[in-house]
Amino acid sequence: MVRGLAEKAAHAVEQARLQRTFCDVTDLCLRAGYDAKARECLADAGAMKGLAGHRLQARWAMAAIERRLSLFA
Repeated sequence: MVRGLAEKAAHAVEQARLQRTFCDVTDLCLRAGYDAKARECLADAGAMKGLAGHRLQARWAMAAIERRLSLFA
């Protein structure tokens, strides 16, 4: 488990992964429906290493998602 990540959020990523593999951090976060807190927890924990590399790279990727989402709001 990732500290600070809600159990519901953990299950959401599991369900999204059953559909198909994630192509990148944005794909994972959008398909799992992650909010800013969940994205931050995953990045800080290094849980995005396979998709984004180092945890700081994951933070940058998460920031890009935030900007993309604000365009649609």
